[in-house]
Amino acid sequence: MSSPRRRGLLGAALAGLLGVTLTACGVPSSGPPVVVKSAPVGSGDDNVPQAPHRDPPPDPATASGPTDLVNQFYGAAGYDPSADQLRANVSQFFSADARGRWHQDPAGLTVVRINTNTVTAQGKDKHGRPIATVQVRGELVGTLTNDGSVEAPGPHTSRQYRQEFRLAQWPTGTGGKEWLITNPPDHTLISTEAMIADYTATPVYFASPDHESLVPDLRYVSKTIAPVKERTILVDWLLDGPSRWLAPAVVNDIPDGTKRRGNVVAQSDKDVVVVDLTSEAVGAKHLLTMAAQLAWTLRARVSRLQLRVEGRPFPVPGIRDGGSTFDTGSLRTFNPGTLAANSGGYYVSHGSVIPAASKQWLPGVLSAPATRGLNSHVQRAALNVDSSATALVRSDDDGRPALWIGHAIGDAKSSDARFVRADGLGDATEIGRPSLLPHSSTALVPVDGSLRMATGTGHTEKVPFVPGSPGGEVTAVAVSPDGCRVALVRGGQLYVAPLIQQDSALSIGRMRTVASSFTDLSEVSWTQDDDIAFGGRGSVGAPSGQSGAMRGGAWQFSLDDVSSDLLTGTSGDRVPEFVASGTTDPARGAAHGIILLAINGKLWQLTGNELAPPAGAAEPPPGTAPFFPN
Repeated sequence: MSSPRRRGLLGAALAGLLGVTLTACGVPSSGPPVVVKSAPVGSGDDNVPQAPHRDPPPDPATASGPTDLVNQFYGAAGYDPSADQLRANVSQFFSADARGRWHQDPAGLTVVRINTNTVTAQGKDKHGRPIATVQVRGELVGTLTNDGSVEAPGPHTSRQYRQEFRLAQWPTGTGGKEWLITNPPDHTLISTEAMIADYTATPVYFASPDHESLVPDLRYVSKTIAPVKERTILVDWLLDGPSRWLAPAVVNDIPDGTKRRGNVVAQSDKDVVVVDLTSEAVGAKHLLTMAAQLAWTLRARVSRLQLRVEGRPFPVPGIRDGGSTFDTGSLRTFNPGTLAANSGGYYVSHGSVIPAASKQWLPGVLSAPATRGLNSHVQRAALNVDSSATALVRSDDDGRPALWIGHAIGDAKSSDARFVRADGLGDATEIGRPSLLPHSSTALVPVDGSLRMATGTGHTEKVPFVPGSPGGEVTAVAVSPDGCRVALVRGGQLYVAPLIQQDSALSIGRMRTVASSFTDLSEVSWTQDDDIAFGGRGSVGAPSGQSGAMRGGAWQFSLDDVSSDLLTGTSGDRVPEFVASGTTDPARGAAHGIILLAINGKLWQLTGNELAPPAGAAEPPPGTAPFFPN
């Protein structure tokens, strides 16, 4: 991501456009958060000065009252996370006595989402000094670790966040008065609002197990780090391997033991940035994928890259530009999000799958003669990213749903296709929207509350979850564009997890909670390579810690739960029955691509900030179950 994740609430304006009703760190009460390492502030031997911050640091003297003081306090730790400056920025919010008792948490920054920030008591102490108590409520998001990732709380740690601050008003050296905290918390805290303001969300890319595509691993770099030094930090994180959460689902095609030689620096003409690695890199079995990992990890900061090993240019066979120096954009197709970004989407109307855009045609697998009898009585459907395979949930003559898997014979443009009915589902009463793995006829699909895998041969089997996973019925599932991660609704809660592939078997890895306080969840979909969209009802609070109203609509969250947005809806709005999104080309940096919503049996399209009928339509057509190729 090349830009901060700060997006506005669009609900009221969009609802008006439509003319329709779319009807925290203290310690959580159940125990302390999981802390891992200190927060990332830089690495390597690069002596480049820090980048200037765009704003002055939080200052308690400028707080308008107790709640504003607490809100500023939650932003102090992120302003400059270098050890000495962090302590100075945070401790200035404490009274002299509290400052002496507070110790900076060596484990790092505990990230919380503040939903409410309320004064619950006011008065005066025995010295006549004004005092106040502020209650903060929200959600525990996780811990910002030394590798820039946000480590989720443990599976048995409550996500509910409560913190009580006691404040007193003290005279300042300039004759004024300021509120200060008298009971310092045990952890070093940062709000999600401050995370978005003071850190840049930047994926580091690893490889899928088949070495054919890239998988993002979301990291955060402090904005106090000079851009030229960021490159070195990102390469170090890449060499160190994936985060603990993602590791079971990906591989690193940079060989173990490979180190960086010197800093990642620009040549004298500033057009080419050099990455010099140690000799272990020569042993890479997938050189082109290794080059793609570097190119995509650095793409926001580099236009051309030269790969060296032990100081000598290292040519990578297969790169379009040839040689060891190449345009980072020449490896763009390694990110599958770039392939899935061009579809206008599809939906079900009167039992048949049709294109959402008026000038779009059905792909061959859905228009082949073999499909014509099956493209009827359809409830839900899916396509893979190259449109070579489809999955259809259809009503049988007895009214029960059945799952059909079809794949094109020949290439995706072929007019011939073969279909099989999935076995073992004869007694199913509810089959959810399928989600196909990329370039595959294998689908994940919710069936009567369980998660099943269905192959192109019609075979189905239950997909196991890692032991200790939260339970409940699976009602929605979406495989990521890279096929190595999955978003799902289970037990009424939204999760993301690694999708682990071993031979022909699939399993669900460690589940991490997203939008933990949300209810009425419907469908989930991927908007870009590290964001998901879903229908639900909840609140993420308002700026400056003011209470946020409960809202129903379509929402977008980052996989690590840090970034959140209401895409459309107003207070009391209805949750869309279906939400589907086409991934945005990550190289373009947009917040999201086209999103299709089915509300009250009508189809709407959200593109950027505009919610309107689908492209080419004068009115929202009748339709349900929208989907995009995956």
